[in-house]
Amino acid sequence: MTTYYVDGVSGSDGAAGTSFGTAWETIQFGLDNTLLPGDELRICATGTYTITVQVDVDTNAGTPDNYILITGANATGVVDGTKAIIFASFDGNMFSGSQKFLKWQHIDITLQWSNKSIWSVMNNGIFQDIDAHSNQPGVTLFFQPQTVLIQRVTYENTNVGQTGRFASILNSTGYIIRNCFAKNLSTALDIGGTTGYAVIQDSVFEGCTTAILIDEASSTDVSVGNVTIIGCLIFDGVTGIFTRANNTYVTNCTIVDNSGNGITSEDIAGAHLYVFKSIIAYNGGYGIDQGSPWSLYPIVERNNRYYQNTSGDLLTGSIDSSSSNGDPEFENRASDDYSLSASSPLIQIPQTNAAGIVSYPDWGALQVQGTGGAGGLLTHPGRTGGIGG
Repeated sequence: MTTYYVDGVSGSDGAAGTSFGTAWETIQFGLDNTLLPGDELRICATGTYTITVQVDVDTNAGTPDNYILITGANATGVVDGTKAIIFASFDGNMFSGSQKFLKWQHIDITLQWSNKSIWSVMNNGIFQDIDAHSNQPGVTLFFQPQTVLIQRVTYENTNVGQTGRFASILNSTGYIIRNCFAKNLSTALDIGGTTGYAVIQDSVFEGCTTAILIDEASSTDVSVGNVTIIGCLIFDGVTGIFTRANNTYVTNCTIVDNSGNGITSEDIAGAHLYVFKSIIAYNGGYGIDQGSPWSLYPIVERNNRYYQNTSGDLLTGSIDSSSSNGDPEFENRASDDYSLSASSPLIQIPQTNAAGIVSYPDWGALQVQGTGGAGGLLTHPGRTGGIGG
């Protein structure tokens, strides 16, 4: 297991690369070398790295027990959370390859070309503590990753209008996206094919045309299934969640201030939607649009809070008796603070399980610390530590 270094200011691709003093100069050279399981490539924050050609990482593969680590490091080569700053200024995908078990972390990355991707077809990867940016239309952060963990990753498109995707996921099983933030994208998460057993947790989606799209291409059969969306805040977009998939679970989410429907569920063969303990309010369409014919595949919704959805709470039928319609009493909606105020009726008394673990099962994504709101507000996990503002 060897640690290699890249220093864009003082390094040389003719050096050994095995110490900060003998660092390589370019990321391309570092990834073109065959990294072995357990190896580490440190990209030192000595300057800004500009990538001018697509970097193929197919020569590198870790193992389930020994990932290859590709990480930012500070200006002396120490991994302390400092992010390496990377730009791509060419017409192509930035990193591409199907090799497995690479872990990427501590990176600030920008793609400056339209309709391309930053990471393309990565298998069994881990991506964490990454800030991504683009001012070009149609840029996808993760394109068709297979079985990945993505956490503490932000992606904002600063181009005029909503464009680009956080992740386009096709035919992947067993992936987790958590504590992430996506802003001003066309479809933040585009999930299709035979994708299944996925968890999208504690993440924030702001200003997206569709925050989460779970869609099988066929109109008669659903292969996408068992997608769980839990603890997510979706606001200021158009459609919050669109699904026509087998078993979509929406739990403890806050879906508010979108100009269209909070949730759209299209009823085709095998489609089932379950919504629990979520706040769906102030949307310009329906709280939940069940599609047609709703009678064949009705949704299951329990213990939800609806309020001032322009077209109504549900397209068809009435909300369950366990659900209610009323002001959720946000802390400061005008400032996009969708935490529950201390007087909100949706704050619950903390519960302690047999193992002594305390949970705060309030409605919606933003939980309150303390009994009945007495303990103050806990900021949404996707919006702490610089993630989500």
